[in-house]
Amino acid sequence: MKRMVLASATVLLACASLVAQRVTLTANVATAIRDALTRHAAALQSGDVAAIRDSLSGKALEQNRALLEKNTEYPAFLRNFYQGATFSVGNIVPDGNKEVVTDLIIRFPNGAQTVTKLRLRSEGKAWKIVGQGNSDRS
Repeated sequence: MKRMVLASATVLLACASLVAQRVTLTANVATAIRDALTRHAAALQSGDVAAIRDSLSGKALEQNRALLEKNTEYPAFLRNFYQGATFSVGNIVPDGNKEVVTDLIIRFPNGAQTVTKLRLRSEGKAWKIVGQGNSDRS
C-alpha cells in the first residue's frame, strides 16, 4: 500500500511539474516571440547568416550549421530569394516545456505564399527556433 501511495504521489508530482513548466502565453511573451521571428525574417531577407544562426538552437541549428557556416553563396541566395517578400506570424500555441508552435507566413511578390510551422523554445531571455513542425523536437 505504501508503494502504491508513493508511486501515485510521484506521478502527481511529475504531472504537476510538467504543467508548471508549460508556457503561459502573456502579451509580453507573445511580443517576445513575434520580435524573435521578425529578427529571423529580417536576417533571411538581408542574408545575415550570423543572425540566422543566432536565432536557431538545438536540432534546427545542427541541421543548418554547415549551410550557414560553409556555403559562401548562401547570403546572396537568401537576399535574392526573399527580395520583396513579406513575413507574418500566425497564432502562437504553447506546446510543452518552454516551447511554442507558430506559423511563419511568407508572401512573395509574385503572389505565392508559404507557411512554415516553427517550434520555438525559451532559452533564458531569448526565444530560439528549435525545429519545424509538431514532431521536430530537439
